[in-house]
Amino acid sequence: MKRNFTYNHWSEGASCDLGIGNAPAGHPDWTGSKSGRTLSDAELTVLVRTGE
Repeated sequence: MKRNFTYNHWSEGASCDLGIGNAPAGHPDWTGSKSGRTLSDAELTVLVRTGE
């Protein structure tokens, strides 16, 4: 099963679109949800492994 990880409109701060999995309503990839404003605190860590 595929799961979406979405972080859109990041320049809008607390009104960004943020979600894991399918959104329960609206666009399934959280676009336009402004779901970031429902979080009291958040941290995003990105780990990248380069080719060997």
